[in-house]
Amino acid sequence: MKIELTDEEFRDLITMIYLSEWVLHAHDVEVNPDTVQYTHLEQKLFKLALKHGMNDWVEYDEQHHFYYPAKALAEGEARQHLEKYDNHTFWDELASRLATRDFARRYGNLEEAWELPVDRRVKELFEIEYQYNEEFSTHGLARIRIGRPGRKKSRIF
Repeated sequence: MKIELTDEEFRDLITMIYLSEWVLHAHDVEVNPDTVQYTHLEQKLFKLALKHGMNDWVEYDEQHHFYYPAKALAEGEARQHLEKYDNHTFWDELASRLATRDFARRYGNLEEAWELPVDRRVKELFEIEYQYNEEFSTHGLARIRIGRPGRKKSRIF
């Protein structure tokens, strides 16, 4: 297969590959056999990037025989996209997980809560999550406290 790309399109493709690799593997400690094909594709494209003079975006480690994103790629526009993604995901996940926790507590446990009719379950979960989203958009983490139930102050924070 042949694909013709402009230099700008190829830089965009490299950025997209870097972003997808980050989302898939940023927290991996070991090689994930389910996604190793993506790493191979990244390596193939990084090699091609170096051949096309993108030394500011890709580096090759002779010792490990591996291509890495260079500073211009890792800390440029891609970093801005990742920070935006991480920030958005953080607040969404926090609200969603706290809402699920509170919803489960309301009915004893999550299994019992899921026995409710779908429309009621969705409505209640949405209402709880909405309250958390409102809290976070107004106060951020300022009013979040961690501690044991029944204790006035946490020993940790």
